[in-house]
Amino acid sequence: MKAADYHKARQRAEMSYPDEKPVVDIDLSQCPVKDRPRMIALVNRLAKSPAGLEMLTFAAENGYHFNFMTGSSTANGVMSECGKRISLNPHRSDAKLVSTLCHECRHAFQHAHSSVLDEEHNLDVQSNILYKRAMEADAQAYAIRASKELALQGDLEPYYAFKKHYPEIEKAFDQAYQAADNEITNEVMTKTFESWYDQDCMKAVYENTYILKPMLNDLTWIQKGVPGKEFNRAVSAQQTIQEITQTKDGNYFTDDPEILNTSKYKAVTEKTAEQIEKYVQYRKEMTGDDVSAILKGIQKRPNVPAAEAVEMKKPEPEPKKSEDKQSARQAMVMNRLKNRSR
Repeated sequence: MKAADYHKARQRAEMSYPDEKPVVDIDLSQCPVKDRPRMIALVNRLAKSPAGLEMLTFAAENGYHFNFMTGSSTANGVMSECGKRISLNPHRSDAKLVSTLCHECRHAFQHAHSSVLDEEHNLDVQSNILYKRAMEADAQAYAIRASKELALQGDLEPYYAFKKHYPEIEKAFDQAYQAADNEITNEVMTKTFESWYDQDCMKAVYENTYILKPMLNDLTWIQKGVPGKEFNRAVSAQQTIQEITQTKDGNYFTDDPEILNTSKYKAVTEKTAEQIEKYVQYRKEMTGDDVSAILKGIQKRPNVPAAEAVEMKKPEPEPKKSEDKQSARQAMVMNRLKNRSR
């Protein structure tokens, strides 16, 4: 961490927060006592927004616990469905973390209403792009909605923090909001959702997160004897929208879902496409499996210099193991397979 960042983090840690109870009954059992006042302050601040309160309540009622991340990370926050955990980056400002908290709670909502994510390991590439990008777009639409609801009550900082970090989304939201006579309508939410795809760098970052890193990990596990990804789970644009953009009052998406199959929404960088091709090549060399069908239909867009693609590498052969070590490895493999089947 840079010295300036460390100093800012210390300043935030030393801020005094009111001694108050959370307005939503959140699980703080995994949050260190010293960090709880800050987390409660963030929760209570977000809860003043109707959208924020709805998402917080959902996450709390579905067993999620709330804490801060440890160590260094480029992520603003993390939602783990398996661990029932929502974690925020303590090195970000409170103004930034308010919308991040809403974003991560929305991911909890998405997981609960998805028929796909239990099998995400085997999503084909096209379905992965469709579904995972839509999840991020929807979470950001909720994040700025909550920030705007707070701004209308006089708490402006979360909205301006969101605008600073995601100018393309804020611009689209504001234009749609004004066109809707200053109301947050389904059309406003739709245009906000779609504006996520204007972020070329962000799309490239998530290509690493959701496509290339899992493929690189898959090669590593194949080297250890675990069967590779099957890529046999498909999802349509219609199903993606039906599941991801639903609300307690219906579905807010007003455009044709097929828009998600067009280049702006589905294309990956040329470098990402190259790395997927390498994965196919290395996997065939390692196992004889021909998974080249996953390359079909991949749409390409220019590279983004600011977001370098993860480099696909073929794992080195493992040295011979003793019988004890082989047994330990087999146990690890079996555990990995069990986790995949969840």
